[in-house]
Amino acid sequence: MAVELDSLNETLPKPTGLDIEFVEDTPALNKWVSTLVYGFGGEDIAKRIKLWFDAESNIGFEPELNRFRYLGYLHGEPVSSSLMYLGAGVAGIYCMATLPEARRRGIGTEMTLHPLKMAYDMGYKVGVLGTSDIGYGVYNRIGFKEYWKMSVYE
Repeated sequence: MAVELDSLNETLPKPTGLDIEFVEDTPALNKWVSTLVYGFGGEDIAKRIKLWFDAESNIGFEPELNRFRYLGYLHGEPVSSSLMYLGAGVAGIYCMATLPEARRRGIGTEMTLHPLKMAYDMGYKVGVLGTSDIGYGVYNRIGFKEYWKMSVYE
């Protein structure tokens, strides 16, 4: 899906009590990875947390990587993750996950809009992402349109 950043729908209700922070150090990264993995769900969560954490730790935190992790806190508790990668002239949104108990409150919307507004302020014009069925409606309301479908083989 893709959206022109000057046409984002910013009129959607904002969740009360949500704070979004950059992930800039190892303790925050640990919370980000745990939130991401629990938000995606599935089996063998402890193993997946370790794998994600090891991979993300090796990438680092340098801003020149054009890779920005965000952690959403609802009333002080981590509930959502997202990642923005700036490259090839577009802002890509990845690792968007919200814990099941915090869904359907506009958190995913805000966790997507927040980095895209940052990208727009930096001069980027287009945002892209891939979506699951659960996120499709969220991204559509923000203004994303489907231009292609892809399959992932794991």
